[in-house]
Amino acid sequence: MKRSSLLLLLLFAIALPIGAQTRPTPALRGVPDRPTEPHEGRVRVRYDNIDDETTVSLGGVFVAGDGLQFGGLYVMAGKVPRRPKLASLHLMVESESWQYLKCNTLTLLVNGTRVPFGEAKHDGDVGGKGVIEQMFWTVPVETLLRIANAKDIEGKLCGTPLAFSESAHTAWRDFASRMKPKP
Repeated sequence: MKRSSLLLLLLFAIALPIGAQTRPTPALRGVPDRPTEPHEGRVRVRYDNIDDETTVSLGGVFVAGDGLQFGGLYVMAGKVPRRPKLASLHLMVESESWQYLKCNTLTLLVNGTRVPFGEAKHDGDVGGKGVIEQMFWTVPVETLLRIANAKDIEGKLCGTPLAFSESAHTAWRDFASRMKPKP
């Protein structure tokens, strides 16, 4: 009896850490794995040792024929990847004249579910060839993860339709995956 109890206890002690390693912790639920396919986006990870925080940014993801680029940014405390509370989404466009100064409302359909982002913080500047406009939304990280894990995304910025290519989907998964340590 003692031998079987000891053997059962030993098996339980060995199996517990293995099971704990294979199940995602609540903080990592919904964080996608790092994709292996190439994509159009530029994901940058920068650690600031003075502030002890890591900034992850995504740029260069085109979502409309008129040069509209979608990107994002989030900041994690420390050097070890972890799930932040908030993320910033960013749209930028270069054009001959102001397009989104008076209207900058973003709505996405993520897997068929409407996700309104509302009005953006708008910034812009007049340059050599026209205007550069930038719009920013601060969202809960869960919204970023919905975008990163979506099979289908479409949307509108005011009247401008947004289309996400497979490469754009991969870029968003790569961006969000940086919340998870490398395997």
